[in-house]
Amino acid sequence: MWLVDMGEVLGLYHVIIWIHELQLANVDFEFDSKKVANYFYKGSNDFMKFGTVMAGCKYYCILFLENSHVGFSRSKTNEVVRVLTKIVMSLYNSHIY
Repeated sequence: MWLVDMGEVLGLYHVIIWIHELQLANVDFEFDSKKVANYFYKGSNDFMKFGTVMAGCKYYCILFLENSHVGFSRSKTNEVVRVLTKIVMSLYNSHIY
């Protein structure tokens, strides 16, 4: 499950940057991962990969999308998205930087 959450937070990060480049504002983001939605607002001093990316998401939301909202939406129809996220994460982790 951790890989799915990491994939969703990486997706949020890139979507925030993309929305800023499109000059959009007042965007609401919904996740079917309660962990991601809750962590966005409550967070902690997590310096692992997940916490670092989430800190970037929060920073750019405050900087570019101050009237936007991140929320939780229960959905059982996202199985395809979960599978694709796992695939993307396996590709992401295989790169050497």
